[in-house]
Amino acid sequence: MTAEICTLCEKPIPKYSNEINRIVIDDNHTVIICMDCMIKIGTQQRAAHAKLFPTKTAKLLLSRNGSNPMASLPNGAASSHSSVFGHGKRPMRRY
Repeated sequence: MTAEICTLCEKPIPKYSNEINRIVIDDNHTVIICMDCMIKIGTQQRAAHAKLFPTKTAKLLLSRNGSNPMASLPNGAASSHSSVFGHGKRPMRRY
């Protein structure tokens, strides 16, 4: 039995699981990714989403990792909902 190799970093995957490590893009494209690369991709995607959709939760999660997604935003752009909606309360959710 040969060890599966990560498509991105080209390192062997010690505990390969078809359900976890194999990602099907479409009928013709499948990639095998190790857990280290998955974590790196997840971290990068969380940082990108936090910059696009600045929420208190996203800022809190990223502040634990030491990155500051708010540094690239204009002054006050993500200070609170009041700057966006003109009042201090969050808008009501519509289900």
